[in-house]
Amino acid sequence: MADAPLLEVLRRAIERSGEPEVELYARRSRRGFARFASNVLGQHGELDDVEVTARVARGGRIAAVATNRATVDDLTDAIRDAASLCPYVPPCEGFPGFAGAAPLSAETAPPAPATRDATPKDRADRLAPAFARAAEAGLVLSGTLTTTWLESAVATSAGQEVSGEVALAGARLFALSPDGQSGFAGATRRELDALDLGGLAAHAVDRCLRAKDPRPLAPGRYDVVLEPAAVAELLEWMSMTGFGAAEAEQGTSLLAGREGERVTGARITIVDDAPGMAKAGLGLPFDREGTPSEKVVLIDRGIAGRPVTDRLTAARAGARSTGHASVGLDDELRPAAKALRLEPGADDPAALVRGLDAGLLVSRFHYVNGMLDPRRALMTGTTRDGTYWVERGEPMHAVKNLRFTDSILEAFARADGIADRVEPVPTWWSEWGATFVPALRIRGFRFTGAAEAS
Repeated sequence: MADAPLLEVLRRAIERSGEPEVELYARRSRRGFARFASNVLGQHGELDDVEVTARVARGGRIAAVATNRATVDDLTDAIRDAASLCPYVPPCEGFPGFAGAAPLSAETAPPAPATRDATPKDRADRLAPAFARAAEAGLVLSGTLTTTWLESAVATSAGQEVSGEVALAGARLFALSPDGQSGFAGATRRELDALDLGGLAAHAVDRCLRAKDPRPLAPGRYDVVLEPAAVAELLEWMSMTGFGAAEAEQGTSLLAGREGERVTGARITIVDDAPGMAKAGLGLPFDREGTPSEKVVLIDRGIAGRPVTDRLTAARAGARSTGHASVGLDDELRPAAKALRLEPGADDPAALVRGLDAGLLVSRFHYVNGMLDPRRALMTGTTRDGTYWVERGEPMHAVKNLRFTDSILEAFARADGIADRVEPVPTWWSEWGATFVPALRIRGFRFTGAAEAS
């Protein structure tokens, strides 16, 4: 693709194709990654990639072609190939046309040069203190350190042209002991230098050392403090099953038909704040259709709000798109939240634990299934990488991993403490972005059995 600006290439391809209804979405990325195990850097590489999707509409029928070639000639061919497929796809009911010209609602903070231009040596040098911290404690570290630069652009025959770029650094560290115990720490930052790998390693090491000789605990309801990584896992499953308009149309969403009704506790407010994330340099303020992304209140102090939409679902609802078109796990374009934030409360994080007379401190969850009953946000999963019994506000000893099964809406209704700060937790479903969450204290969280870590 040489060094031509993405938008210029997209514009020229649309003009050359002669098709009256076209949308081009392009994503160019450079991802550097360091994978390590047993305090040894085992794999280090960089991946440069470009992806372009051409969508063509004819008579309400929409066909798409994807390509990794991004010259004007290649994209012109992709547009024409998509056009040739239109007669063979079913009509798209309610298709409103591709996005017209519209200004962005937020600017994107420029990428941090140290993150955007990070070299293999930059990543390796930053890992050395983390390895040393683990070795001092007689433990080993495994995990990943990544730096990712992304440029995205959308152009349509209807006149919309938007582009932007961001860069992020992310780390996931697992401290492991010879007897099989583990501790976890992870973070996402705009600035590579703000990613405190030594501090993350110290946290993971501390949790692993505290996990020594875990004791069994009988199933039952226990008061818990969920650390941000655990909260983020639950919130992301709620998003996948309940925050998009497609699921609301099907009636499976926890928001479907409930706008204005109480669905959880009054302490809980959940938003999708794509403009805010863009201003912080952690995301882009537009979606795959080129629509400017809005801030959407999903749950407001326990009251159900509205789901996020793309152009098609918004048109069917007689509304405008909130700018959340995304590609789902089924490879279909559908609306999805992309900048989740559970608003903080007023509690110091340490005070949440001190408020437990008897209960559990949970580091994170693993192998969660949020499809049991999406209307209730009923989920199951296991604890992992450090779960601790607390008495009179003090962690006493580790417990063996437990399986939980609970309605997260009902659990959030029993939250009586929310930390006064949020942490950007790396998303498990994407190399890109973060979920912003505080720690929570929940009364009577339901554990249904024991589960060995795997």
